[in-house]
Amino acid sequence: EDAAYTGTFLSLMLGVGILVTVLVTVAVRHLPVPGLHPRAAIVLVAVSPLLVGPVMTSRFDLWPALLAGLAIAIAATGRLRIAAIVLGLAIATKAWPAVILPILVAAAWRRAGRRAAVVVLLLAVATAALVLAPFLVLAPGGVIATLTEQLSRPLQVESLGASLLFVTHFLIGLPLSVVSSFGSQNIDGELASALAIGSSLAMGVGLAIVWVRFARSAGDAARLLTAAAAAVAVYIAFGKVLSPQYVIWLLPIVPLVPGRRGLVAIGLYAIVLLATVGYFPSGYQALVEQRDVHVAWSLLVRNVALAALAIELIVPWERVGAWVDALRTDPAARARLAARVPSPGTLFVLLFVASLLIRALWLAKPDGSLIFDETYYVNAARVINGFAVPEQAPYATATPFLDPNMEHPPLGKALIALSMSIFGDQAIGWRLPSIATGMLSIVALWSIVNVLTRRPWIALLAATLL
Repeated sequence: EDAAYTGTFLSLMLGVGILVTVLVTVAVRHLPVPGLHPRAAIVLVAVSPLLVGPVMTSRFDLWPALLAGLAIAIAATGRLRIAAIVLGLAIATKAWPAVILPILVAAAWRRAGRRAAVVVLLLAVATAALVLAPFLVLAPGGVIATLTEQLSRPLQVESLGASLLFVTHFLIGLPLSVVSSFGSQNIDGELASALAIGSSLAMGVGLAIVWVRFARSAGDAARLLTAAAAAVAVYIAFGKVLSPQYVIWLLPIVPLVPGRRGLVAIGLYAIVLLATVGYFPSGYQALVEQRDVHVAWSLLVRNVALAALAIELIVPWERVGAWVDALRTDPAARARLAARVPSPGTLFVLLFVASLLIRALWLAKPDGSLIFDETYYVNAARVINGFAVPEQAPYATATPFLDPNMEHPPLGKALIALSMSIFGDQAIGWRLPSIATGMLSIVALWSIVNVLTRRPWIALLAATLL
């Protein structure tokens, strides 16, 4: 039975994949939108099974992606009511296409007024409700639980925030706790929870920017296609859950973005697909078990490329280009910009404060344990102070009040010992001297470069790199 089901499912997804190819091919050739890229779009969709790998045919996400892409293409032709019905079907299949609905509503309002916008909204909601009605009648608790569980999910291991934690783990030994819950592997802990909240806020802000900018625009087909792609990209890139099949959602949408922005988006999306197959499924278990740094970097590249794709679709490049041209040709514009830019000294103060805060926030991480050479220096400081040294630790049997680490200069150990005598045998006592000397080095480098070059901006760059 399992083999029969797998074969049937594979056949269905292959059929949906063919429909996606047909949709993109027809759309880029016949939509009344200038600046589409038929060759690049068709090539991307044609080779996507190779770029995505087995996840394309082992998940059903091609189906809602097809419906969402079809709704966007129909909306670009001006048939917003039909597009709303198709989008309602997509939302009933999987909730994420709902991020496109405000764009359709805004487009209807812009073209035909408030009443048309209300009709589009009601059509999409009614269509989704009609599909979900039997499930709500038979098992209302299950439907509600599905929605509430999605909202309460923790930081999933493949999200942007999690990839940053994995790379940090391999770079400096940050301890991570991976747990299985909500049908996925997630990262537990206060830092992971904070990143989950931060990423959700970033997603909300990004979606609001996309919706508001489109609502204030002319609402033409080119902007509609771009805004729809931006909304989905933001939802994927900055969500606290990012399963590998999520990247499939963009397959029928990104190729429809017009202009040079569209070419860049296609290139970034290809990188996203390649990086995804680079770690999934072959490296997923190694990632969860925290034993392969290359998989962690591949995941980070994928997520950074996704974030770059979302930002590239959001940024108003036309305004940026006009602003750059004005700076190049208008001395008054350059003078106005110079008046608004803070002085290098002010920026250095901000840099100093930010650096201090970042170091202070990480002062007690990892909790209660030493990192790398701290094993030697902190235990040497314990001996110098006459504090107890844990069994099996370096210098556990050394003579108290004498430096047992004679192979290294004494100043660093003496500073740590002094700090521990004041603040105790804990993280702040171990690391406060490092923070103080690190911050002093930033000030010293800023001062030296500033004196030697007499160029505060060069000094600021040097301090920033440090």
